[in-house]
Amino acid sequence: MKRRTVEQIKADIKRGSKVCNACGKRKEFCNFIKQSGGDGYVNECNDCKNAKRRKRATPNYKRTPEQLAYDIANGSKVCGKCGERKAFKHFPNATKGADGHDCTCYSCKPMRNKRYNTASRYNITEEEYQEIISRGCEVCGSRENLCIDHCHTTGKVRGCLCSNCNTALGLMYDNPDNIIKLSKYIKRTGKF
Repeated sequence: MKRRTVEQIKADIKRGSKVCNACGKRKEFCNFIKQSGGDGYVNECNDCKNAKRRKRATPNYKRTPEQLAYDIANGSKVCGKCGERKAFKHFPNATKGADGHDCTCYSCKPMRNKRYNTASRYNITEEEYQEIISRGCEVCGSRENLCIDHCHTTGKVRGCLCSNCNTALGLMYDNPDNIIKLSKYIKRTGKF
């Protein structure tokens, strides 16, 4: 994804349209979801976002009507991730599922979500993710509510922070000068 310059963003706002990062087509702003910052719209058009959502929602394991009837009669199904047959109680409820249950069992669901988040968002392996998280917060040492910290310009992973330290860093716009000034301020004024 190529970042746009301020001039390009201003030109797009004047035109009332922008180029979708997924399909590369120029579309009017009404084809994008609103968000804060930049030109006020996400980088992928609604059509591309919906296509991705539909692709992700397609289960890995397709059942024939006979298999579905067998599963419902026996109160069990095969997990689309691990391939094990388990009772319905081992699957989250899902209104869209033909049998009323999700296609992935409770045991596999966290692994699927974690793998999606680490691989696609930060472009690191699950092993690298575990190694980074195992260190805890690199500012305060907390081991709760940990996040992967990354540079918003380059996308490069910097390390692990707890959600409080990560939020504080974001509120300071990742600017070391602001952080040093804030530190000097709190030392000078003291605590309440």
